[in-house]
Amino acid sequence: MKLQFKHQKFQADAAKAIVNIGDNLYDKSDYLEEYRNGFVVKFIDGRDNSLEFLNGIKLYVGDVIGKVDENQLRRIQIRETILSHIQRERQLFYKGIKVLSLFFIDEVAKYKQYDASRQPYNGIYADIFLWIKKVR
Repeated sequence: MKLQFKHQKFQADAAKAIVNIGDNLYDKSDYLEEYRNGFVVKFIDGRDNSLEFLNGIKLYVGDVIGKVDENQLRRIQIRETILSHIQRERQLFYKGIKVLSLFFIDEVAKYKQYDASRQPYNGIYADIFLWIKKVR
C-alpha cells in the first residue's frame, strides 16, 4: 500500500512510500516523534482500502491524522481531486463523456493576488496547483 506521511527531511512536502506489514513509520520518517508510539503496520486490507497500526489506529484511503494545517489539508484535497479527475477521464474518454471537476475558492486572493504596482502573483492555491503539476 502506498502511504504519504511526514518526514524529517521534507518539511514542506510529505514523503510517499510503499509500506508493508511490519513497517515502522517512526523509522521511515527519520524518527519523527509523532510516529514513535505504535505506528507499525499491523494489517493492510485491500477490500476496504485500509491500513491498521499496532497502536489500534485504522486509516482508510484519503484519511488524514496528526498535525495538519489548513494549507496541507487543501493541498491534499486538491491533489486527490485532480488524481480522481484524471482517472475518471481515462475511464470515460472513449465513451465520448467529458469529465468536469470544479473547485470553489473561498476568496480570489488565495488563487491570484496583485502587488502595489498591479503585477499579478500566485496565491497559495495557484502554488499548490503548480506543485501538483511538478510532482505528478
